[in-house]
Amino acid sequence: MRILEVSTFYRQVGGAEIYMHQVAEGLRARGHEVAIFAGDPDESRDEELTRVVQRPDFHAGRLVRDPALNAAFEELCADFRPDLVHLHNTYSFPSEFPTVIAKAAAKSGAPICQTVHDWSLLCPNGWCTVPPSETEQFRVCEGGPGKKCLERGCGANYPFDGRVVLASVMKLASARAAVTNFTAPSSFLTGMLGEHGLGPAHALPLWIEPDSFGGLEAFEEAQRTVERDPNRMLFVGRIDREKGLDFLVRALPAILQRNPAARLELVGSGTETDNLRALAAELGVSDALVLHGRVPHDEVVGHLVGAAVHVFPSIWCENSPLTCYECLLAGTPMAASDIAGLPEMVREGETGILFRPRDVEHIAERMLELLGNVELQARLSAGCKQSVERYSRKAHLDRLEEVFAETRELGPKANPAAHDNDLLAALHSVLDQAKVVEDWANGMQGHLQHLEADRKAARGSLLGKLLGR
Repeated sequence: MRILEVSTFYRQVGGAEIYMHQVAEGLRARGHEVAIFAGDPDESRDEELTRVVQRPDFHAGRLVRDPALNAAFEELCADFRPDLVHLHNTYSFPSEFPTVIAKAAAKSGAPICQTVHDWSLLCPNGWCTVPPSETEQFRVCEGGPGKKCLERGCGANYPFDGRVVLASVMKLASARAAVTNFTAPSSFLTGMLGEHGLGPAHALPLWIEPDSFGGLEAFEEAQRTVERDPNRMLFVGRIDREKGLDFLVRALPAILQRNPAARLELVGSGTETDNLRALAAELGVSDALVLHGRVPHDEVVGHLVGAAVHVFPSIWCENSPLTCYECLLAGTPMAASDIAGLPEMVREGETGILFRPRDVEHIAERMLELLGNVELQARLSAGCKQSVERYSRKAHLDRLEEVFAETRELGPKANPAAHDNDLLAALHSVLDQAKVVEDWANGMQGHLQHLEADRKAARGSLLGKLLGR
């Protein structure tokens, strides 16, 4: 089968991109011919089986239409003539892009199967949670971009504006009209896709193999040489607000009051590093917080094997984090927010424990049940290692090939156009002009700030002369 893999990013910047490249490698090993089409903010590539189009992360004028990107895809599709298009994330691709894929691929009879890695199809900022307010408690959103995203103030989770909501509405409509079949790593997200008319949809967890995450040998060696600390909490990943690490830090005083030996170690980098350091100082728990920054993967393995528990205090909808699979391989018990896809990996009493998202008291209570409890840790660790057998590359690729066969049998969507072309052209023009005005306003603001700085410097110089300095 000739399969065309498509993703926003070519470089392996996250789990979705890592998965795309691993799937491409696995499918090639099974005799399929695989090409890749992707974007990149910094570089472009034009090779026989790889086409990378340089595009910035955000440009308002390209939220709904991107003629250069569309033309590049149509050219590769005409040359490669795929039997099937396997679509992944499309963050910075225009909302009409699924329609463009469907029309270009249909010329060779190729339908689209999309692997949905997160909630970006159902939410303008990908969180898919309702922020807490005076009138509503924090909860998972029912999904579906629209006016509720603005009415509920969901920009408090991660900022967006009406342009992004509009593009999200159109992108969802395009996917509904153009994509034949869907997979997602969690049953939770799979169910939500079906509720929004994105189907058929199949739950397909990721895989763990002896060579996954640097190789089984690395984990076995670490388990021989690293002693597990029964009081050590660990987080590995992006240190950004959606990961909820501030709630975990806020739980530290209560944890330390009953277990003074407890400590929290964070491995990774992100926008919240300085804020967490300041919060720990404010709460008087700086000595119990260790910030390692980014480290090589072989060191990550050592951290995982040496921790009593890996904590996922997420306040957004997680799907099926790669770190969960690493924890299973390392035999590291997990503690996680009871939200979205996490309970499917962190099974209460089997591979870990769950707590209520954003609930500092409950986080502290559950962590105290686990920390120092060597017997419980050993039982959960054994459960993690036993779970590895559920996730094999062979089973995953076998099932993916079955979904691909089903997708080809269903065929391309008969009428993939989700939007009126005149409306789309008008919106593209309006958003493009808005970007020009926005750039001008930002430039003027910078210019005015520069003039104000010059005035202050001049006043300072004059005052100095008057004072005889």
